[in-house]
Amino acid sequence: FMQKEPDPLEVLLVVRGTKEITDALSDALLVSRDFRGGKAHDGICQSGTWLVEKHTPLLELLMKESGRKKIKLQLVGHSLGAGAAAIACLEWLWRNIHP
Repeated sequence: FMQKEPDPLEVLLVVRGTKEITDALSDALLVSRDFRGGKAHDGICQSGTWLVEKHTPLLELLMKESGRKKIKLQLVGHSLGAGAAAIACLEWLWRNIHP
């Protein structure tokens, strides 16, 4: 779920937690991977990276249309969604994308 408030430009990205059986399997598989100099849960890392790939074009469009170099982006989530939101935040910071 994404909500946009026009002035000042703020975006709230809400990421749901475990819902489907595939989510539960992702949670249960205790596979780690290298992530930005540390380790992360593979399923959560994949979900967070997917969020970045899915939402970066829209966030960049919002910045362009608003004439701003930055917008206020809030990420929240529950369970698997909280982990994915945290990974997405780190990935945006790492890539130096400043929504």
